[in-house]
Amino acid sequence: MARCRWTACLGIAAMLMLAACGGNGEGGGSDAASGGDSAPPKPAEPVTLQFFHTSTGVSVDKFMDDYGNAIKKKFPHVTPVFTPLGKGNTIPELIAAGNTIDILWASIGHLHGNLLEYNLQYDMSELIKKSNFDLNRFEPTSIEMMRQSAKGGIYGLPIGNSSAALFYNKDLFDKFGVPYPKDGMTWDETYELAKRMTRQDGGKLYRGMTFSFQHMALLNQFSLPHIDPASGKATFSSDSKWAVFTDNFLRFNRIPGNEVDAKQMLLAYQSSAFFDEKISAMHATLSGGNPWASDNMGMIDVVTLPTFKELPGVGPQGYPYYFNITSMSKHKEQAFEVIAYLASDEFQMERSKKGFLSALKNPAVHQAFGQDSPSLQGKGLNLKALIPEKLARPALKTKYQSIADQRLMAGWYEMVQGKKDVNTGLGQAAETTDKAIEAQKGK
Repeated sequence: MARCRWTACLGIAAMLMLAACGGNGEGGGSDAASGGDSAPPKPAEPVTLQFFHTSTGVSVDKFMDDYGNAIKKKFPHVTPVFTPLGKGNTIPELIAAGNTIDILWASIGHLHGNLLEYNLQYDMSELIKKSNFDLNRFEPTSIEMMRQSAKGGIYGLPIGNSSAALFYNKDLFDKFGVPYPKDGMTWDETYELAKRMTRQDGGKLYRGMTFSFQHMALLNQFSLPHIDPASGKATFSSDSKWAVFTDNFLRFNRIPGNEVDAKQMLLAYQSSAFFDEKISAMHATLSGGNPWASDNMGMIDVVTLPTFKELPGVGPQGYPYYFNITSMSKHKEQAFEVIAYLASDEFQMERSKKGFLSALKNPAVHQAFGQDSPSLQGKGLNLKALIPEKLARPALKTKYQSIADQRLMAGWYEMVQGKKDVNTGLGQAAETTDKAIEAQKGK
């Protein structure tokens, strides 16, 4: 019986081989009759995808250089169109005019006040599942932040990342014979260094430290949310860690010579004192930009953001930005295909080489950082400090994030000028935040 089955199998195999070869002779099979193996794939239908960014400062040319041209090259049937934020081009104005946004580009700090505020969110979880897209490729907190905002879903993919770091002016440290800052310093050590570097010299005041308090608070290492998600109230006075955090930065502006007035307390001055005037020795700010892009920035290097003694080894939170498919898009599958490409190892590798921080975990992508950037290469820069080894746990953001940010900064301005103590200033920030939220809810 087994021998019969084996003989039958051989016969079937022989018949299949003859059938396969028949296409080469006269009267071949249907493939020969149709003139080839199979019909060529149908060209993809042309589609226009409308992009919008929730921040100013990005031109159409900049968008095309960073993303649009790569999209057109990868997907010839896709025409990316970018609308910059500006007068007449806000989200409510675009919606009122009947315009569509297919992909909304927003940082985690702007996600709630834009995507969710105007009910543009779309959960792309099914598209992710359908395409077998692997979310484990990303730095974990970038996905955790999105899931917090999307209540377990996914509204967008992280296309880039940022955090915070401590930049320093090597020339000033050399000038005054003070050792450079180091990775892994505590805030207490940094404070002592700032005191040493703050001085008058040659009729010029040199500041030991400047910083962006708003970004330090947004990415705070204690993972403090601005708004309690349970109560919907501001946390500035209800969580004592806010006082510890705020006092840490206030002391830098109590150093004799490093005090600030109403103009100097603003971020524009704090940043300019370091990057433009070069009278600040150290500057704590977001790490996602490229301060070396200018030819005269060769004296700048960077170390990891200092840590709190209560949180040894814990860096700031990440600050990723996402490309989100909107609920109004009529081309969701094509939009996802484009976003997935922008999050691919291939595209992220090219971005990293140009000096843009990636949200991927891939070590090779991070090791390639700045390889094609003339402003970053050959200077021995400590680029690994731009993203800490251990990011702080992400604090939950809400749709009222911008309201809380503004009120906290108003309180900070009062405190840094000595008009209010820490507890009073934070109490005022909490009270005004809560009132503003209630007013917003009543609209």
